Amino acid sequence: MSTGKAVAQVGHAAQLALERLDRATVAAWLAGAEPDVATGLAVAVVRGAPVLPPSRRVDVRDAGYTEVAPGTVTVSAGFEG
Repeated sequence: MSTGKAVAQVGHAAQLALERLDRATVAAWLAGAEPDVATGLAVAVVRGAPVLPPSRRVDVRDAGYTEVAPGTVTVSAGFEG
């Protein structure tokens, strides 16, 4: 995958994984986060983020319109600590 494609896939996985967390957990995590983490204005390694159990991980499967075959798992996310 190209760098741009990989970045897009990681963004999709992060969004989908975040949506699987309960709102109270996300709110508490963001309340204690550094400003750049909470606003999304920087890229950083974040420690202490909520963790999805393995059964709730997100696998992003590509539609196959551009660089990879349809159904290819391009990213798997779970917010490991």
